[in-house]
Amino acid sequence: MKKALVLLVVLVFCFSAVAVSYADGGYGKKCGYQGKYGQNDGPGQEEMVLKKAHLILSNKEELDLSDKQYDQIKAMKIALKKALIKKNADIDLVKVDMKVEMWEDKADTASIEKLIDKKYDLKKEKAKMIVKTCADMKNVLTQDQKDTLKGLCKKSKR
Repeated sequence: MKKALVLLVVLVFCFSAVAVSYADGGYGKKCGYQGKYGQNDGPGQEEMVLKKAHLILSNKEELDLSDKQYDQIKAMKIALKKALIKKNADIDLVKVDMKVEMWEDKADTASIEKLIDKKYDLKKEKAKMIVKTCADMKNVLTQDQKDTLKGLCKKSKR
């Protein structure tokens, strides 16, 4: 009898612990997006621009894109992807250099500050590159195509 009572108490405790761990129902996540390192900050600029390029390319007929327009946007998308890979690698290398400097016995704040400046200069260049590519993609399209694209974007968000 005592064993059954102890087993019952343990089971109730286990089930209540599981229930508490799922109590938020996933509402803590913003738009269901879980970013790098658990950040719930939604998709970034680069993801949005690449998705817009994909939307344009996958709706070639509906947008009535010419072959030249299609090739231009495809080339822009590929060039952006390659540039982002390089830029993100450069940013990661600077982060590693910062960690190395921070873990030295005597941290040199001047060199760490230079690395911080370098990291944010790279991030600034990356953001400008993304914005320029987005603007260039829009400039390839005619006004009618831009209007159709707005409708496609609204449909895809539903």
